[in-house]
Amino acid sequence: MSSTNSNTNSNSTNKEIIWKVAGVIVPILCVFLTYFLTNSSAQATIVERLSTYFDFVDESMSYEQALQAVYEESQRKDELIETLNKQINTTTQDNNKKINELNEQISNLQKQLSNTPEFEFKNPALISDGLKIQDSINKSVLVIDNSVYYSENILNSVLKNRFSFDSNQNIVFYNANGKNVSSETKVDLFSTKVLYDGTCYGTYLPSEGRTFSMGSSTYNKGFVIYDDHSLFGEGDGYALFDLQGKYSKIAFDVGRTNEYEKQDVFLKVYLNNEYVEEYSLDAESPPVPLEIDLNYANNLKLEITGGGRVKYGFANVILSY
Repeated sequence: MSSTNSNTNSNSTNKEIIWKVAGVIVPILCVFLTYFLTNSSAQATIVERLSTYFDFVDESMSYEQALQAVYEESQRKDELIETLNKQINTTTQDNNKKINELNEQISNLQKQLSNTPEFEFKNPALISDGLKIQDSINKSVLVIDNSVYYSENILNSVLKNRFSFDSNQNIVFYNANGKNVSSETKVDLFSTKVLYDGTCYGTYLPSEGRTFSMGSSTYNKGFVIYDDHSLFGEGDGYALFDLQGKYSKIAFDVGRTNEYEKQDVFLKVYLNNEYVEEYSLDAESPPVPLEIDLNYANNLKLEITGGGRVKYGFANVILSY
């Protein structure tokens, strides 16, 4: 409202100036009409009368000088009137533009407010397995448009500090055993390029649409190693891993795939090109979890031996730093 009043007062002041400037012309016309019509020789009197109206006309001026001064002043007043009119128009346009911008901002704000979801904090009681643990946990549940969000304190009341949030890293950490782990310590094998080559081996990725089965489970991510000692087979299979000294352990579920023969095999482990250990794998067993110490070796070789025509699969493969 103050901007509008300021604009109105400014316009009124400018208009008053214009009317005052325009009023200069009226005395001039009166002087000329009176004296030119009644006494064309009274030039000195005209100069005298003009000097009473205008500060820029002096009685000592000649008739021509006085008229020239009045003319020049009239020209200057005309230019001033034109300038003031332009200022009035410019000011009005600027104010209209500002008003339009303000209206647009208000409209955008109203749209944002109308799109703001409804939310409500709750202070619920906590019942775990039928037993009430706490009568009220302050602001532990947030309901936004029928979606429920649980606070860290209520989650940790049930999960025993398995959840933690690091605001600096913008990471939520979940630790199944409740230990305070605040950094990434493991990585999915297929998030890396560690597995790079081998013989009688193959990889499976979700994007490829292929699967392999072990026991009653089917997997779309992992790798397989097979023995093929048939007439044109390539013999024992193996997979090669470029570790670059970054990892302490590798863990996976391993078992015979539901293909080929039911044959027991040995899984041999080589680190830095040297044999380290081996594991006996039962063909009639479902997948079993294995964890192998890598000791930050530079390379790893996993080899399947002892079978004639058999394939074993590796799923849920995780590397630990």
